[in-house]
Amino acid sequence: MDNYREIELSRQEKFKGKIISLDVETVKLPNGEVSFREIVRHNGAVSCLAVNEGRALFVTQWREPFKSVSIEIPAGKLDSALEKPFEAIQRELDEETGYQASNWKKVYDFYTSPGFSDEKKCIFIIVMN
Repeated sequence: MDNYREIELSRQEKFKGKIISLDVETVKLPNGEVSFREIVRHNGAVSCLAVNEGRALFVTQWREPFKSVSIEIPAGKLDSALEKPFEAIQRELDEETGYQASNWKKVYDFYTSPGFSDEKKCIFIIVMN
């Protein structure tokens, strides 16, 4: 893995908002050259596939970045770096659908856009009867 590793030489925070921040890092590449990385920092997010009586629950939301309505599974952001994903998805399911559930299974963690962001998303599945 060391032949892929980039070494951080410096970091500057360029923007700090309520949901994201933006850092610009100067890095040394494995071949010795120097480059720059623009990195979006994010506390993380959660989503769930919720099935109730054999039907998946979806939510409809306006999404300003692409100025359109989106049909999505229940999801949301972690309110802080200390919030646990399980707590966040319980809150989001209730806020977005009005449902609560007691039988949860964590499915997968992944980075949503690893080329420029450290946002990690945790996906859960629940089956309600």
